[in-house]
Amino acid sequence: MRLRLALLSVFAGFGCNVTEVGSPSGVFPCVTADECPPEQACVVGKCFAGAAPEVVVVNPEDEQAVPWTPGAGSVDVAVKVGGSGLELVDPASNDNEFGSGNIVLFVDDVQVSTLTLGSLAAGVNTMVPVPAEPGPHRIKAEARFSNGTTYDNVEASSTRLFWFDDGNPWVAFKTPTPNQRFSYEEIEIEVSVAALNFAIVPPSTTAMPGNIGHAHLLFNKNNFPECADAPACYMDYLDVLAPTEPGPFTNITQRSTLPSSAAGAPTTLTAHLTRTDHTSFMGPDGLPVWDTIPIVRVEAPAPDSAEND
Repeated sequence: MRLRLALLSVFAGFGCNVTEVGSPSGVFPCVTADECPPEQACVVGKCFAGAAPEVVVVNPEDEQAVPWTPGAGSVDVAVKVGGSGLELVDPASNDNEFGSGNIVLFVDDVQVSTLTLGSLAAGVNTMVPVPAEPGPHRIKAEARFSNGTTYDNVEASSTRLFWFDDGNPWVAFKTPTPNQRFSYEEIEIEVSVAALNFAIVPPSTTAMPGNIGHAHLLFNKNNFPECADAPACYMDYLDVLAPTEPGPFTNITQRSTLPSSAAGAPTTLTAHLTRTDHTSFMGPDGLPVWDTIPIVRVEAPAPDSAEND
């Protein structure tokens, strides 16, 4: 016993959060799951017994192209959400137990619905209104406690990209997602973009005809797209998003390095379609094709896989 107490004192002296199997749930503080006992999860800064909730948007399918309906104000889209580790309850129940709560649905960062009934294991189906604008749209499902607190483990939210297809070329980020958090320091992150009605291929010295090329990743390009036809603009890129294999592909995923920037400062990433020779690709309307999303830079290191808004 004396030896055990001495060891605990040593660990405490190093600032370790010492917990054991059988520790009470929702009591001990944590930053990562490594600081929790086995079979406990680190959620909202505490160690909870049991597996943390997992949420996945099952439908629409990934990069699904839905025919565009011109003239409609909005279109109802079928959404199916699956997952595990979360019992859906009515927020009015005031049941804030770990492992219970509800799913909040967002369309293009606007909250549209809350799921309070059903089994995530079997999948919960609903219909959500989506603005009838051609191009990319994102549906996000986010697990919350009944009191509105967000489950902040990475697996507790899921985002699905889909399109309203009007036949024109489009590009959109899959990762990062809008308002995703990253350390303000220089950091390598995963970047994934998808294209519709456009073939992604490696760069070349000549411009191939048609809807074919790759994308440039732009950082804090506040004068875009006004400057898109100026070489000083479209060549001032952070990275080239292009495959190493011939392709063609409809999406590309790679690692890119974010420069450091002030914590809290407005920060944007832009994916800009270019031709194979790096010049700006122009759509049928004579305008550039791009997608811009905001990201959040924070002081504390934040994993690039997190999707916490």
